[in-house]
Amino acid sequence: MRSNKRLCKEMWSCPSSLPAKPKPSATQESTTCHLLKPKRAKEAPPPKKGRRLLSPQGFAIQLKQNEWTLCKVDKRGQLVDCLLWCQTVLWWETSKKPILLVIVRDPSGKQPDDFFFTTDTCSEPIKVVADYVLRWPIEETFRNVKQFIRPGDLQSWKKLGPERACGLAFFLYSLVWLWFVDTDIKTPSPAPYPWYPKKGTPSFADAMGSLRKQLWNGHISPCYVSPDAMAIQKPVEVLAQAV
Repeated sequence: MRSNKRLCKEMWSCPSSLPAKPKPSATQESTTCHLLKPKRAKEAPPPKKGRRLLSPQGFAIQLKQNEWTLCKVDKRGQLVDCLLWCQTVLWWETSKKPILLVIVRDPSGKQPDDFFFTTDTCSEPIKVVADYVLRWPIEETFRNVKQFIRPGDLQSWKKLGPERACGLAFFLYSLVWLWFVDTDIKTPSPAPYPWYPKKGTPSFADAMGSLRKQLWNGHISPCYVSPDAMAIQKPVEVLAQAV
């Protein structure tokens, strides 16, 4: 074994075993140098939404009287005064895109406030309310078809049977209205019902009753006018409207 003194002597006698010193290199005066990139704190991402608002009900309570706009809205053929207020907001749990919030208030205070949302932020508030009112004829059509045409009482429940029955029911609904508007509505309307004296427009029940009366008169009433025919004419009309 070699001692430490001998190892040191061998190291000094062999300079090639030592690491070489770095040699400086020549460079030009026009060389551009930069400092190292400074360490900065990580920038926070831009916010995706603003401050949280109150619920629509709570927001409507805090609105002042001068913030509302008085407008006339067409509700099923009648112009009704409404107070409107709108603002573009974010409903974060439902959609990440902006939506338009429209609040409708009854000036008389009898009806509760209505709240409407639409993804068309460029739409006028009065148009949003008018479009919602137009949904009522659709709901009325579904109700009349189910109650008067009764597509649920079909006999075929296999394959395309229910689909064809529903299509036929809506076709008959449209056909009855076309006949009534083109034919029967031109004649003087009968006296209003005792329980509905303010009725101004006919309903689908009136159209069905008029159609039954026309069909039954051809089978029950004879072609010539007789006292018996005149006697049964009134019961037929009443029965046609009541069925």
